[in-house]
Order: sequence, then structure tokens, then C-alpha cells
Amino acid sequence: MTSIELLLQRQSMPSLTTPAPSQPELEQILAAGMRVPDHACLQPWRFTVVSDDGLQRLSDLFVQSSDSQSANLEKVAKMPFRAPMIIVVSTEFAQHEKVPHQEQLIAAGCSAHAMQMAAVALGYGAMWRTGNLAYNTKVKQGLAVKEDDEIVGFLYIGTPCREQVLKAPKPFDNKVTYWK
Repeated sequence: MTSIELLLQRQSMPSLTTPAPSQPELEQILAAGMRVPDHACLQPWRFTVVSDDGLQRLSDLFVQSSDSQSANLEKVAKMPFRAPMIIVVSTEFAQHEKVPHQEQLIAAGCSAHAMQMAAVALGYGAMWRTGNLAYNTKVKQGLAVKEDDEIVGFLYIGTPCREQVLKAPKPFDNKVTYWK
């Protein structure tokens, strides 16, 4: 697969199973997350890799932090088990006179995207999720994300459970303006 094919054919994979990336593959994925555009080289991100018993720890944190009714707690408890590995991407904002927090947030988002692309390039599936728990103060505390920082998303990574049919891209004509 060429680089352009990767970008044009990428799609989120909601059904993921084992195996997860090996340690050398994970290191490649993390390295891709470190190579994104980063004004002033601040590296305003932090990655928390969750796998194995860590999935249960994350499940427990989600349940303890949830405001859901008991009927939804079972669903909340299952969330971390959607894949054998999750990379929690969060900001680590730096004070800088020329780089506002918004630019740093975008850079952290670019890290999540680069890691998702790297996982797909290595033959894995990936799904970038947020949801209410990404904005939950107790979840942030449990993951040692500072109060003023943000969880950019949960990047679920694993082997696709089945072959997915490539969805046709949505038309973008109404999203593009040309100045000539």
C-alpha cells in the first residue's frame, strides 16, 4: 500500500481483537506520534498505553467515574475491551509566548492521527474515540492528566475482527472553496 492509498483508504475499525501490536511495532506507532508538526518543538502531548491488566484498570476507572445509570454501567465497563490495546492521547500544555494552547491541542490531535495511520500501515485496525469519559475530571485524574490538560482521545488498536468493506468517501465539493 502506498502512502496515498493509506490515506485514501483509511477508515475506523470498530471491531478489534488480538493480537495487539508487538513492542517493536508499538514503538514504531509511538514514534509516528512524535513526528507531527509541533510549533517550537514543545511536544505538548502525553501517551498512556493501556493493555493486558491495564484494560481492567481502565474499565474500573470508567465505572467509578461514570455518572451513568446502573443499566449503562455494564456498557461503560466493557468500553476498554473493544480492543487489546488503547493509547490514551492527552495534552501536556506548555506555556509559550508564541504557541497558544489551541495550537498545542491540534498538535496532540495530529499525534493521535499519525499513530492511527501507523497502526493501519502495520496491518492493524484502529479507532479514535472520545465521548463523555474523555472530558471527565475523575478519568483525567485517574490517568494522571493535569486539570488544565485535555484527553484528546482513546486510540483503540488491534487486529480487525473481519474484513471490512471499504466505504466510499463522502463528496467534498461543498467543503472546498477554490481561489484562482
